[in-house]
Amino acid sequence: MYSVQAVLDEKNYRVAIRAHEAGSHVIVTGDLEKIGRGWHIKNANVRTSSGHEDEDPQMTGPKT
Repeated sequence: MYSVQAVLDEKNYRVAIRAHEAGSHVIVTGDLEKIGRGWHIKNANVRTSSGHEDEDPQMTGPKT
């Protein structure tokens, strides 16, 4: 398992907080960059996940 950090602007932070409060997943897109021993997402864009078939099962893991 890898850890990825992202600095979010106010709009994307609000989306992430609302999803967290609702217990929902999010999809984060941006530019993945290795810095030192860690991974960081630059230019992050956060959107809520619908949990439907449009998701890549390799990225989200098995559905239970």
